[in-house]
Amino acid sequence: MANEEEKEKIELGKLYSEVLRENLGIQRVNTDELKIQIDLSKEIGGAFKITNEQGKAILKNSRDLSKQTANILRDEEAIIKGRRSKRDIDKEITKSTQTQNSALKEITQVTSQLASLQDRMKDDPKEVTEANMDQEKVLKNIKFGLQSNIDISKENLVALKQELAIRKRIEKKLGVLGKLVKGVGKIPIVGEFLKADKILEEMEEKAAKVGSTKFDVMSAGIMEMGAQLKENMLDPFVILTSMFAAGFTVDQSITELERSLGVSRDQATGIRKNFETLATSTKNTSINSLDIEKSFNNLNEQFGTASTILRDDIVTEMAELGKLTNMSAESQANFARFANISGKNAAVITTETRRAVVSAEQEKGLRLDINKVLD
Repeated sequence: MANEEEKEKIELGKLYSEVLRENLGIQRVNTDELKIQIDLSKEIGGAFKITNEQGKAILKNSRDLSKQTANILRDEEAIIKGRRSKRDIDKEITKSTQTQNSALKEITQVTSQLASLQDRMKDDPKEVTEANMDQEKVLKNIKFGLQSNIDISKENLVALKQELAIRKRIEKKLGVLGKLVKGVGKIPIVGEFLKADKILEEMEEKAAKVGSTKFDVMSAGIMEMGAQLKENMLDPFVILTSMFAAGFTVDQSITELERSLGVSRDQATGIRKNFETLATSTKNTSINSLDIEKSFNNLNEQFGTASTILRDDIVTEMAELGKLTNMSAESQANFARFANISGKNAAVITTETRRAVVSAEQEKGLRLDINKVLD
């Protein structure tokens, strides 16, 4: 496996350093030459000349190809190391395929014009004129130029597909941890001290190395996380900045509660502290004080009230159902009304509802979406 990876990297490096760089120089000369030949064809005139529309299409194809080849070479280092995303590579492959198809379309038309002109001169000696012979030569030159475009497009596609193979292998090595790292910055408190992009970069660097395993990649990510946490959690500036940001968010929340509920600042502060207590009481790391606050505000909005005495069990249960099952705000309000009327704990109602759904599945032999039933 390691030998295969090494071979692919050597081939891709050689393709870029030798083939594509040479192709870019050829392509720029080819574009200039095609323009000269198109102008000559128009000047010679006749039934088989290159039309204005044809000329524009041929030159656009040639310029697009030059631009694409230059763009590929510009990112040479990132490409060979497999740093570009699969999505970006797929886009480049689509563009290159379209450019190749455009060249094929134009060469087919020019080939047809050339064949028709040659047939006419063959069938009628009077058509063997200097102008027609010049036009034949020009059309052959244009056909040659378009064939060059097709050949370069093919080599671009070969390079892009090799890059895609390397990127797929890297993403396979990154595995689940790679996806988790992308969201690490969103983790409360810890996220303030970590740079997810840097962690992912270290993991990708390791994944790109020949012979590296998933375990090697995971170890690289964990080591970078540890290094960042050690550095940043001991950095007074980072700590103060994070504390200031957190303090500003809490202060903003208290001010909003004070305004929307029409209570004093001390009362609003007490409500905000209760949100933190409720979040901790859920014993669910997915739920934080902001989720509790959102649930509290949603219920007040749905009820058309500004109540400060919503039941804690209802607020926490709606926070969990809203975040973890995507229950709509309207359904949360209906659920809360039923909990108020029945007097039952909201969590108990959720449990009973889930049990009822499971019983119905067993009785009817159907498979139901519990979250949708709850909603």
